[in-house]
Amino acid sequence: MNVPRATLPEIQRKVVTACKAAMPAALQPLWDTMLHAPNVVYEDTVSALRAAYSDEGERMAAVLSWFGHGDGSCPVCWMLVGKLIFSFPEPVRRLVRVVEGATDGDLLNGACLFLNSHLEPRHALSAGVSRERLATLREEVRKLPVAARERLVDAWAERGGEPGDLLFLG
Repeated sequence: MNVPRATLPEIQRKVVTACKAAMPAALQPLWDTMLHAPNVVYEDTVSALRAAYSDEGERMAAVLSWFGHGDGSCPVCWMLVGKLIFSFPEPVRRLVRVVEGATDGDLLNGACLFLNSHLEPRHALSAGVSRERLATLREEVRKLPVAARERLVDAWAERGGEPGDLLFLG
């Protein structure tokens, strides 16, 4: 990012403020700790999401929408929300089911961001995903249904993204 240094703190404040505004309301009490030590409140975050959204699809939709509110530059979203998606049994299959009926641009953007970045070893392994599970998840992504792929590409393009930037399509 080629931005004058003096404006970087303001940009960071805006990114973090947007992240807080986009987060599910049930997580607001955890925000201060989440902002500075997301791993400390990880289990509490999972519990709060389960309490607020008993349906797994709704819970996945809430997490993806939160992740997709921006461009992935928020450190809370990057460090915590991606890890939350891995907390779902069969996260890629659940993500596909949620994407199929989605109209929320943030949700679809969150799905693209997750598939594009968090299935890389440096992100998945640091989130506690084993190499074996990562290989399985990556294989599931390679076999995404055509309709889901098209939906994600369209949503990415609507946000001004280039389909060639979606590494998970390759």
